[in-house]
Amino acid sequence: MQEQTASEAFRLELEYEDTSKLEKNVPSDPIRPAANNPATRRFVVTSERVAPTELSFKGMTLYCPPRQIKRWDEDEIEQKVDWGNLFFDLFFVAATYNVSYILTSDPYRNGFLYAVGTFFPVMGFWERKAAIHCRFNVEDDILHRILKAIELLVLATAVLHIRPKKYMSDLKNDFSMFGFALSMTISRILYLLQNMELYYFAVGQRQAIQQAAKGLFSRYLLIETTFFAAATILAGYHYYLDDDDGSLSKSANESYAYNSSYHRDLAAVEESNTTTDESSYIIDAPIWLMLAGHVASVLCMQITILFCFPADGRHKEFNVPMHIDFYMHRNGEWTMLMLGESIVSLLIVDVSNESKEFYTTFLFGVLSVIFLYFLHFASQPYHANQHALRRSKNTGIVWGALQQIYSMALVTLGAVFTLYLAYLGAEDGSEVSADFYEIRDQANRLFCIALGTIFATLDLMTLLHLGSKGISDRCKCKDTKNIRIAPIIFGLVRVAFLGFTFTMNQWEANPRNLSVIAAFNILVQLFFRHLGDKFGQGISSFHADH
Repeated sequence: MQEQTASEAFRLELEYEDTSKLEKNVPSDPIRPAANNPATRRFVVTSERVAPTELSFKGMTLYCPPRQIKRWDEDEIEQKVDWGNLFFDLFFVAATYNVSYILTSDPYRNGFLYAVGTFFPVMGFWERKAAIHCRFNVEDDILHRILKAIELLVLATAVLHIRPKKYMSDLKNDFSMFGFALSMTISRILYLLQNMELYYFAVGQRQAIQQAAKGLFSRYLLIETTFFAAATILAGYHYYLDDDDGSLSKSANESYAYNSSYHRDLAAVEESNTTTDESSYIIDAPIWLMLAGHVASVLCMQITILFCFPADGRHKEFNVPMHIDFYMHRNGEWTMLMLGESIVSLLIVDVSNESKEFYTTFLFGVLSVIFLYFLHFASQPYHANQHALRRSKNTGIVWGALQQIYSMALVTLGAVFTLYLAYLGAEDGSEVSADFYEIRDQANRLFCIALGTIFATLDLMTLLHLGSKGISDRCKCKDTKNIRIAPIIFGLVRVAFLGFTFTMNQWEANPRNLSVIAAFNILVQLFFRHLGDKFGQGISSFHADH
């Protein structure tokens, strides 16, 4: 049989959506057999002989089209580690670090607004990238390398301008809000261009790819980009054209106990003006638009998938399947970034008073993050077939929304640990110590809400992984199928512990004691997680089989 070149194979794939015809024209490969193997039939175009750009570096190739990784109702083949994704993730370490600093500078409502208003759009950047790489192989050609470099520059610029609320709200005198909004707008425009590339050039099931790209463009991306562009225009107007003098930068509730002398705020400036309620609406409008753009996009996707997609599986006709196993791997890396931010928050703190209370809080804070790491991966399925994304379209989309809330809660927890250590490590009577005393109750409230949200979202995501049958199996006797009392009592105890977590600040106000209680609370949750698997077919019960 005459060998086919890579270009000829690509031409055949573009011409025929059914790869079975392509297989007849491709010689068998002793390493990756092209025929008689259902698990690899769709990957004929990605064998080394047919598509060498996947397995070897082609630095002088101008352009190779993205290629669909898998098709519906077919097994997944393990993907290779992409070091470019890991390098991409490094920028989000700094992003979460800066978001955490917004909360340490102002743990009140306005500070939290700016924290979520910057975190969710940046997380959306990561999710958009992961969504493409879990569906398509993007080659390492010249044009895609240039695009990656531009994406990283845009991301770096956005991260650079994630600064405390007092700077980002000073629209007239500070570039931060405009720089962040502009960077996020450009990032979404780049993603729109990538969708156009998929629409016109992607290799695979052309009809499904085009329908999916069109839907993303019209229903989700255009909404988000419009909001981000509006925030950019508004912030740019105030920075470049507004003739009103004065700094609108500091609200009445802000104390900034942990800002001007701290090493992360090298460009700190003093300001004395306070805003009125009327002016606060003006200075906060851009960040509200950024948050609204992300929320509107997520809600539109939720409503479309939950209520508009057909329930009989026909949604597969206009969607490209995701490589679930690879996305689980990427999601695990993202969670490591969130836990890493908490570790960084605990380790990088100015300490002038190494007291017993400081070290107690530090040690139990680190233990809390370690236990959260154990708890997270004890709550995850080991195989794609047990993941909520594979179970159904509805469970998958709800799981994605919970993952965003869970990530923000992890960042918030790390920020409060920073506040605790800064306070306990400061000299008695110092400015930091005095200011923290005023915001201690708010910090404790944030701490309990963040920890309770982590537990609640993890439980809900676990239930989505299990599905209704898995939950039912937990509550029934394996032999008689009768309802058992023990799992029900166990569930009520878990709900009680969750309520206790949300209200810990009502019973204890000392940061050291709260840190100790939190560590033991997480340990109890970890015990509950393993104990719950004994009641039925739970997440961990899949480990032995895979």
